[in-house]
Amino acid sequence: MMPPAGPLPVRMQDGLSGLVLQLEPAAARVLTVGERRFTLRLDVGNVAYYTGAVEEESIYQDTERQELRLGVRWGLKNRREASAILTLAARNAGALDPLLRFWHTAIVPYDVPGFDAPKNFQNRVSVRSGATNLNLTKGVAAPTNVTLGLTQELSREISVRAALKLPLSGSRDYLDTGGTDVALGVLASREISPRLFLHGNLNLVYAGRTQVGDLTNGARLYHGSVLALEKRVSGRDSVVVQAEETVYPFVRNLASGSGGRRQMSFGLQRTYPGGTRAHLSFSENIFPFRTTPYGPDIMLSLGFERRF
Repeated sequence: MMPPAGPLPVRMQDGLSGLVLQLEPAAARVLTVGERRFTLRLDVGNVAYYTGAVEEESIYQDTERQELRLGVRWGLKNRREASAILTLAARNAGALDPLLRFWHTAIVPYDVPGFDAPKNFQNRVSVRSGATNLNLTKGVAAPTNVTLGLTQELSREISVRAALKLPLSGSRDYLDTGGTDVALGVLASREISPRLFLHGNLNLVYAGRTQVGDLTNGARLYHGSVLALEKRVSGRDSVVVQAEETVYPFVRNLASGSGGRRQMSFGLQRTYPGGTRAHLSFSENIFPFRTTPYGPDIMLSLGFERRF
């Protein structure tokens, strides 16, 4: 029987909330000594979020953020695993607006007093609060950072990890803080039955910079968590239902508050002969049954990893 595939390796993509390091969800088991894997992930998040009076205290986001991650993982001695990930990010009008409009018409009705339905292919991020008057309308893209990680397996069910984010570019365009972030995390995986697995992650991130342009009221410590239920439906396929939560990077004095970024993800993972694995998932900012702020309205993710 193949080992569990693990949680969906997604990161929340939002016009402004992708600025601080997010650790990819992962299972507790590490690679064996000498095993190496190449990873490729793409997350695409469509954001349609408004709060406050538009001309006074407000956040208005109607945009799309994409993140492409190229990574390597390799198994070390003493049940350790090292990793390196290069992140390339973009924010633009995107292509998911028709899907978003259908989703909010036919599946999850969209009704926010004072606002019309999202315009198709709009790229706008605005924040008005106190001295802040931020308005982003240009499409931008940049290689934003490299993240180095080390995971220590303590048992078959528990591991701990540490990560260091080294900035490259993108802070001027609000794609990254431009600071060096440090993260610690705990990974847990439990076999409930031969075909049912539970995975959990707890993360703590210390951000190296709290000022990004006009957004100066930022926190330094960010907590995050992931809870995923994996059901193996065949010898090579697993379905995953997953809840993700992390803190919004900037605290604004708005009536809605600045709570957490939360979303539910639903995905399929397939393992091919030779150990190649692929995933495809869909996410919504419902956690679990109510809409939550500061996360992508809908998000698509796909990717694969293979031995080399």
